[in-house]
Amino acid sequence: MFAWLLRTGLIILTSWTMAVFNLNINGKSQSFDVDADTPLLWVLRDHAELVGTKFGCGIAQCGACTIHIDDTAMRSCSVPI
Repeated sequence: MFAWLLRTGLIILTSWTMAVFNLNINGKSQSFDVDADTPLLWVLRDHAELVGTKFGCGIAQCGACTIHIDDTAMRSCSVPI
């Protein structure tokens, strides 16, 4: 939980759901501490540093973010971690 002190003297408490996710990527087990709503695309690009998966449209239409999950093609921009 985080507290923010504003100029007015009010304190606002905020929190978000971060969790550790264990993924097997290209035969290698990796752990990521990310928000549960994070699209798999951004986990792959920003946290695993696998930038071959591209961002195209963000709505799973163009196919630039396509990955294989258990031998099934999926659009990683629309798959939550």
